[in-house]
Amino acid sequence: MGAAGAGRAVTEGVSYSFSSTFYRSFTFPQDQVHAAALQALQAMQITLKKDEARPPGYEIRAATKDLKITVTLYPLTPNLTQIGVSAKKRLVMRDLTVAAEIMVQTEKILGSAL
Repeated sequence: MGAAGAGRAVTEGVSYSFSSTFYRSFTFPQDQVHAAALQALQAMQITLKKDEARPPGYEIRAATKDLKITVTLYPLTPNLTQIGVSAKKRLVMRDLTVAAEIMVQTEKILGSAL
């Protein structure tokens, strides 16, 4: 699947809330999704600020020059994990394209683990 196809596949399976946080579920254990999200941020050269367990999930905080990014992970079952990604620009603006790209890259990393 090409990059455009991968992006389309992710956005078709993604919903977002009123807070402009993208949500998606992956059929992988939470620890595997957590590792893939961290790897995706690193590959995109997004600076990791904080990675902490927030039982029963995780909260990852990261940043670029202009964005503050939050990634949350929540286990729905032992093999189903919900991920939420928010990219804030200034006080009220959100960058949905960056949040979606983090999802795309996380999915690619998980797909390569199969």
